[in-house]
Amino acid sequence: MYAGITYSNYGLKGTVPNIAENQNEALGDGYVDFSNNSVNIKAGAKWGGFFYFRPEIGYAFNPFPSSLPMLVEFEDGTSENQELDLSADSGFLDLIYEGMIFNIGIGFSF
Repeated sequence: MYAGITYSNYGLKGTVPNIAENQNEALGDGYVDFSNNSVNIKAGAKWGGFFYFRPEIGYAFNPFPSSLPMLVEFEDGTSENQELDLSADSGFLDLIYEGMIFNIGIGFSF
């Protein structure tokens, strides 16, 4: 068993095609440029010798958001800001929006 404090920095850049305008349903491309930094605490266990299995669970103090800002550009040259909704009705996946971290690692020790 072990525990640790980590720092994570991740980013997301992408394009979402065929996004509808909020007012007149014109289509455009959405551009997402997002980054998140977080301090995390984790606890885990490492089982095995040369080949090991390592599950971890923890908490992120700056959790992953359930929506991301997105700039939508339309064919006529106009643009608007929208939110890309990431929430799911699955229940289990909603835990990551509350800060829960899960990790499973496998590998070889030298």
